[in-house]
This record gives sequence, C-alpha cells and structure tokens, in this order.
Amino acid sequence: MNIQPPGKEKSNRIYFDILKKIEKGDIAGVEPLLKKLEDIEGDTARIDDTRGTLAFFRKNYTAAENYYKKAITKSPNNQKYQLNLGNLYMGLEKWDKAAETYKSLIDKHPNYFPAINNLAMSQVRLTHYDTALTTIAKLKDLNPNWPDSYKMEAIVFIKKEQYEKALISADKNIELDNLNPETFVILGEIFNNLERPQDAVLAFEQAVQLDPDNVDNMTSLAIAYGNIQRFDAALPLLKKVQARDPQNETALKGLHLIYKLMGDDKKAAQYKRRLKRASGNPVMITDFNQ
Repeated sequence: MNIQPPGKEKSNRIYFDILKKIEKGDIAGVEPLLKKLEDIEGDTARIDDTRGTLAFFRKNYTAAENYYKKAITKSPNNQKYQLNLGNLYMGLEKWDKAAETYKSLIDKHPNYFPAINNLAMSQVRLTHYDTALTTIAKLKDLNPNWPDSYKMEAIVFIKKEQYEKALISADKNIELDNLNPETFVILGEIFNNLERPQDAVLAFEQAVQLDPDNVDNMTSLAIAYGNIQRFDAALPLLKKVQARDPQNETALKGLHLIYKLMGDDKKAAQYKRRLKRASGNPVMITDFNQ
C-alpha cells in the first residue's frame, strides 16, 4: 500500500529530483517538476534559486542573477543561494562582483569552506596575490588536506616569481592529488622557470599521460622536448596538435623552430608564414623560450 508522504517530504523529493536532472543536464525535464514544486510551496526562496540555476543553464544570465538575488532577499542567511550568485559572477568573469559576494557570505558564515575557496580563486583572477595567500592560509587551516589550496598557492607564487616556494606548494598538491593533469602542468612550468628542463619534461609527460587528448598539454610537452634538443620527440607531438588545431600559434612556432634547427629551411619558412597568417602580425622567433 502506497502512503502519500506529507507535503514537506513530497516537496523535498521533487526538489531533489530537480537537482538530479540539472546535474544530468536534463534541463527540459526540470520545468514540469518545478511547476509541481511551485504548486506545493508557492513563491519560496528555493523556487527562485532553482529558477536562477535553470536560467543560467539556458544562458539567460540576467534572469539568473535576478532570481538568485530574489532568493537571497527571501532567505538572507542561506549559504547556498549566495554561493550560487557568486558562482554566477565567476562564470561570467566578473571577478570583482564574485569576490564581493563571497566576502559578504563569509561575513555571515566565517568558516563556510566553499565560499572561502571561491574567494581565493576570484582574488587570484584579480591578481590580488597577497590577499589571496591570506585566504588560502585560512583554507589550509580549515582543511590541511584540500589539494586545491596548494594548487592555488603554487600559481600565486609563480605569478610572484617565487619559484622555490611554488615548488613546495606544487609538491604538496601532487602528494594530495596525483591524478590531476593540471598539477603536473603547474609543476612543469615551475621547472621551466627554475631552468630544470629535464624535470619539466617529466612533469609534462605525466600531464599528457593523464590527459592524452589535451592539446595545450601536448604543446607544453613538445616545447619542453625542444628545450632539451629532443626534436625527434617534439616534432610528432606538434604535428598532432597542429592537425587538430591548425591555428595553434605555439605549435606553429615550435614547428618552425624545429625545422630551422634541423636545417630544413624550406619547411621552417613554411611554418613561419603560417604562423604569421595565424597571428596577423610580423613574426620574429629566436628560441623556444621566447
């Protein structure tokens, strides 16, 4: 015998079904469920928040912002609604607004980890590096084993040209998360700046192994091979990148340099012309590190 659950339990079930459909990208299936939920609840904050998320997936960003703000007005202490607004601004690359939204949320909930994490990301985007380091330190205090704290810290130290400090952070990041190719890309960049080209190759090789279809990672590895005169390894990688992305300027630059160093002036000139067309500017190339 099926017993009809109480109204609140029924509305919660519908709400969680909505979240599942959003997570799966089934946006068309959300609207009828949302209408059912609205019939039960009326004009509530979580209806507005859900409509905001729906608008975001439909790329109606102004509507999404308005819905999130309505939800916050109705339920000003709800963490999720204000976090969603901040995340909307992050997605739109409105870093200032995102940081302001996260700060307001943290004022109400000082240890709310997602807001602190996203505030640090927005501060890095704003190039507020010293402030970002302070925020990252708070993240590490709250959760010493959160790998993204060390990843962001490494990025900040790279931007500040403090490469030895960046290396310490990157090593800790990899200790906590050794399956993320981005961590090895960061490590490779650090080794490049520390003039440790062999180590840079090893780092980029690991990044490509973890994400073999990533064009940027393949290009970084190819350039790393070029820096140690491994043209036999660099050339097929760059050709693979160039075949997938004919206008990739880094790949075209690398191909020009390799053929030049191999003494094939004809092919070197060919890729220099292609690079000029891709960039729209005159080209002067001397080495891989330019």
